[in-house]
Amino acid sequence: MTYDFNDTKYYLKKRGEICNAADCGKCPLSKNNNGKKLACDRYEERFPEEAIAAVREWHESKTKKQQTYLNDFLSKFPNAVKDKNGYPRAICACNIYPEIFGRAEKCGDCGVCWDMEMEE
Repeated sequence: MTYDFNDTKYYLKKRGEICNAADCGKCPLSKNNNGKKLACDRYEERFPEEAIAAVREWHESKTKKQQTYLNDFLSKFPNAVKDKNGYPRAICACNIYPEIFGRAEKCGDCGVCWDMEMEE
């Protein structure tokens, strides 16, 4: 999938995700992380290409980290019937992915297993 970070609406949406997901100390646009010692809005005004690159890099690293067992399963079986929480109905992740069997504190808490990040 191609992402157009030069599209203003898309950029602002992804930048908003950073603001919602990370405190300012972890944001690549923040005064302490942008290398220019500028507030994030001033940094974006003066160095838009750098800001776009930083948001793109953050998004790509977040996307790579989010490969969960649920994402993997639904990419292979997009029409699977899901329960009210969005998990495959009546299917335990550990039955499909035996490498995670026993990693949840209690068996039957399938959401925990479905949400685990896959190891590469």
